[in-house]
Amino acid sequence: MKLFLIVSRERKYLIQAENRKEAYARFFLQVKRGQIGVGELGQIILCYSATEADPYPFRTVPTLWMMGLISSKIAIMSLKELLNITNKEARELLQETARADSWILDEIRKLEAMR
Repeated sequence: MKLFLIVSRERKYLIQAENRKEAYARFFLQVKRGQIGVGELGQIILCYSATEADPYPFRTVPTLWMMGLISSKIAIMSLKELLNITNKEARELLQETARADSWILDEIRKLEAMR
């Protein structure tokens, strides 16, 4: 196992995982279980590892929406305000980014099955 540092806003979380994808899944599993509050998260989280020079960013809104932790209305409003786009554009962006990030749900399910 490797140690990853995930940073959201000014909060830092140490996560043990085999790789970056698993680190993100373990992080969002903690969010799902209420160990990390949704309100503690920014729009982007950064993942640092000892083997990679630069942090790897990851969007939070699509994952929180796919996990059912925020509503479509909140997700669209969040993207709309962040990017200064229309409701239609925000809805399309949410769907597009959710498709791109859907792998995280499989990773979370794998972790849940292990327990």
